[in-house]
Amino acid sequence: MYTYALFPFILIGFDIITGLTKAVYKKKMNSTKLRKGLFAKIGEILAICACWIFDFGLAYYKIDLNIPLYQICCVYVSFMEMLSIIENLLVLNPNLKKIFNNFIDKIKESLK
Repeated sequence: MYTYALFPFILIGFDIITGLTKAVYKKKMNSTKLRKGLFAKIGEILAICACWIFDFGLAYYKIDLNIPLYQICCVYVSFMEMLSIIENLLVLNPNLKKIFNNFIDKIKESLK
């Protein structure tokens, strides 16, 4: 159960790296945007932790809601992060649009 968060945490780190690379590439390093972005990432991590605590608490009290909130949160954050990573990569290399356009459209549609 704990390993569900590994994937979104790796993607969060990779999104930070690609975002910083994009900012350097565009020569638009802005401490305000960086701070807002980092707080958004912290919010995602806290959301995953809160969902895990909630699921753990339900199991501890033997309450079965059949709603895997922790896993749902991890999947949602993973999709958001992957979309952000792809958007960063497209700025760095526009030729990747050929590969990722369909993927981006499907992810954006599934997150609505």
